[in-house]
Amino acid sequence: MKSIRVLSSDRGFTLTEILVVVVIIGILIAIAVPVFSDVADSSRNTVCKYNASYIAKIMAMNVKRFNPEERYVPRSGSEFDYPDEGLNNFLEKELENYQSESNKDSIMNPVSRSKVILNQDSPGAGSVSAGRNPAVFITGNSSYSFSGGGATDNLECSIVVYFNQAEPYIIEIYYLDKEGNKAELLVSYH
Repeated sequence: MKSIRVLSSDRGFTLTEILVVVVIIGILIAIAVPVFSDVADSSRNTVCKYNASYIAKIMAMNVKRFNPEERYVPRSGSEFDYPDEGLNNFLEKELENYQSESNKDSIMNPVSRSKVILNQDSPGAGSVSAGRNPAVFITGNSSYSFSGGGATDNLECSIVVYFNQAEPYIIEIYYLDKEGNKAELLVSYH
């Protein structure tokens, strides 16, 4: 009877082969990371533009109903205190109604995941929980700063609706970058 001989090898991968594989994996990762980073930035900007376009639509439908000098009326403090004459107060009410309707997508800051709508010049303590950036910041403050009451200075991806309170009565809608500067002016009403 013939015996069958099984060939076996105790030989493994060489150090050179392992290094080549590691280098190839490193190159693939180096190519993939910037691509995924760009996709994340692009999707964040898309969400910001979508949210701002919804706000711009509300503004376009209602801006002529308000006299220019009455478009921005500061709130007097209480949660649902909307002076009738302020377009900013009308906008806040419309956005809060939109947020509360469960059958619609709500406006959300894609960075902080906040749905907060702020309508004030200088947010106080507790206006945004845990220092999260608001979804929408309605303000007559031309510096669009957000540094009051221990809240964050960074408004990344927050949409700002700015009302100039003197002539020329300009309304601007934009969202902010990581440094708190205008990333892109999306709408301007004169």
